[in-house]
Amino acid sequence: FVDELFAAPLHWGFVTLGWCGLFGAAGGVAAQIVSRMSNLADVVWNNAPKSILDPFPSQVDPNAKPGY
Repeated sequence: FVDELFAAPLHWGFVTLGWCGLFGAAGGVAAQIVSRMSNLADVVWNNAPKSILDPFPSQVDPNAKPGY
């Protein structure tokens, strides 16, 4: 019983890091989804240019066929 009481606080950090890793990763994915949906809504509803949909416009080949 004494060993369990002594070791319990030691593991609180691991539990905290586990929860932060679980919800931190989900939060990052959710932020990217919200950002992308915001850009798509701007193009559809606000007639924004489709160039805002390119995540890396500097890497786009100028001779490439448009895919939109």
